[in-house]
Amino acid sequence: MPTRRQFFRWSLTSAAALTAGTLSLQWLQEEDWQRLEQANLEFSFLTENDQLLLVIITPAILGSTYLEQWQKNKNITDLLKAIDKAIGFLSISTQKELRQLFDLLWSRLGKLLLAGLWTSWSQASTEALNSFLDHWRNSWLTPLNQGYLGLQQLFMAAFFAQEEAWPLCRYSGPPF
Repeated sequence: MPTRRQFFRWSLTSAAALTAGTLSLQWLQEEDWQRLEQANLEFSFLTENDQLLLVIITPAILGSTYLEQWQKNKNITDLLKAIDKAIGFLSISTQKELRQLFDLLWSRLGKLLLAGLWTSWSQASTEALNSFLDHWRNSWLTPLNQGYLGLQQLFMAAFFAQEEAWPLCRYSGPPF
């Protein structure tokens, strides 16, 4: 019969091995940087990591209908520029919180713990991304709800600020 000390040692060793294995798996993942359209555009807030993350979650947030409609008239880089512009109108404290959110989602451990994704962002399926966003939307943790709402509102502000998107919501434009 194992002693309490042996059980404690075994538990710590198992936890350390599991943690080391999980972290090594996360560090070995590669992102597909080809998904970014390299146009050498200047962004005032978004880093390349943020741009790749947003490009990957765009289909999950906008849905296929809006995304197809957007891509008929513009490309994803235009959406990223619109999101970057929308972020410029946020308060400094909100921009700092958004920076923390992007950094947390980009970190391997944050992605695993908060988004529940074992794969790289580039290899995540649409179902996994939808599951991650649904979990954040329906979570009992307020910071996750706020993170979801922040991402959704950024996309909506950037998307519907473009005149090409107005017919999708049956908006004919300003009355003047």
